[in-house]
Amino acid sequence: MAQELTLEHGYHGWTLADLAERVGVSRRTLFNHVESKEQAVLGPRPVVDEDALVLFRQGGPTGRLLHDAVHLAMSLISANEPGPADLRRFQRVLLSDPALAEAAMRGLAEVLEDLVLRSADRPGITPETARLAFDLTLGLVRHAGEETTGESSTTTLNTRLRELLPLVDEIVAPHPHPQTADS
Repeated sequence: MAQELTLEHGYHGWTLADLAERVGVSRRTLFNHVESKEQAVLGPRPVVDEDALVLFRQGGPTGRLLHDAVHLAMSLISANEPGPADLRRFQRVLLSDPALAEAAMRGLAEVLEDLVLRSADRPGITPETARLAFDLTLGLVRHAGEETTGESSTTTLNTRLRELLPLVDEIVAPHPHPQTADS
C-alpha cells in the first residue's frame, strides 16, 4: 500500500497516518510492523537464510564462487519473491523519487557488505573476491530484474537467474585463443 500511495501522491505527499488509514489499522499497530516511511515503501531488508550462508561458507552448493553467490542471492529473494507486477511497481516507485532509489541502493550495499564479512571463512576467498562475486551477482539480479519487469513477462526473478547461469559460464569460462596467422 505504501508503494501505491507513493505512486499516487509522491513520496512526500502522504504520511504514515495516511497509510494506517488506507490499510485499516491504527498508527500504533502500523508502527509495530514498520519502523519508518522509507521501510514501508522499500520493505524490510532481506535476511540471509543461515543454512544457505553456512553452505556458501563451506564452499557450496556448487563449489564455483559466482554460481554459489547467485544461489545465495536466490535464497534471499525466495524469502519473499516478488512477482513481475510487484517488480514493475517497485521499479516505478524507485524511478519516481531519486532519494528512494538511493536509499534502496544504500540498503542493498549494506546487505552485500554484511555478506562479504560473513563469508570471509569460505575456503580460498578474500574480501576482494567475495565483494567482486557479490557485485557481479548484483549485476545479474539487475539484469534479470529488468527482463522480468516487462509488461508481458510472467517469469520470476529466481527463474530468470537460474536461466542466466549457463550464459555466465559461457562468459567467464576460459576459452582457447584462436590461432592467428602471426602466431
